[in-house]
Amino acid sequence: MGLDGTYCGYVGSRLRFRGPARSLDGPYVAALGGAATFGKGVARPWPHLLEGTTGHRVVNFGAVGAGPEALAHDLGVIAACRRAQAVVVQLSGAGQVTTPLYRVHPRRNDRFLEAGAELRAQWPEVDFSAFTFTGQMLDALHACDPGRFTAMAERLRTAWTARMAEVLDRLAGTGRPVLLLWLRERPAHGGAHPALITRSAVDPLIAHSAGLVVAPPPGGRLSPAALPETATHVAAAAALAPLVDQLGTTRPRAAG
Repeated sequence: MGLDGTYCGYVGSRLRFRGPARSLDGPYVAALGGAATFGKGVARPWPHLLEGTTGHRVVNFGAVGAGPEALAHDLGVIAACRRAQAVVVQLSGAGQVTTPLYRVHPRRNDRFLEAGAELRAQWPEVDFSAFTFTGQMLDALHACDPGRFTAMAERLRTAWTARMAEVLDRLAGTGRPVLLLWLRERPAHGGAHPALITRSAVDPLIAHSAGLVVAPPPGGRLSPAALPETATHVAAAAALAPLVDQLGTTRPRAAG
């Protein structure tokens, strides 16, 4: 929902996006991502700022809890990307991928559904039925044994990279250029476990895209908040603007 409390949806999609709904007629850039793109509690998230900076209409397809699983299976989002002139994908949800270790909700990928037999065997002292969110579980496992968590995190990164590559290949099939946006924040739930998205996990995805933007840039100050603060949204929009212009997108005659 936007700051006014409204959600919106688009034809063919089962996800809920920041309201109000935008027209998908005419030229636009599609902004895909999770809670940071949605901009929960933020008056002007980066898609809004990118539109103001470039003059290109930017439609916000950020959904709270959406990770690679949700984006890969949502036919409405894929159809909207096919109609867009360009697509920007926020990299998110490294712990929000179904693997042999555990399952997540197909749309709310931040929701933990079930631990696999392997994970239960590796962490016999943990009651997985107590967890509702993946962030809760990852925090608990890290607190229980950072060493075991490190080994598990590497497997999650590998699975996330593979799933994101599938998402990007599907988007490439729309014939539209795809830019990657990496908002280097702490875990999306504000938890204490180390960030799962690392440069080694992101680098293989660059070949599946038209380019990568990192905000804040390496060496920049990370936001201590659970979600990127206004400065990070501003940095993201500023870094994306020249790349969006270079893709040859058309500015609409009137905003929709």
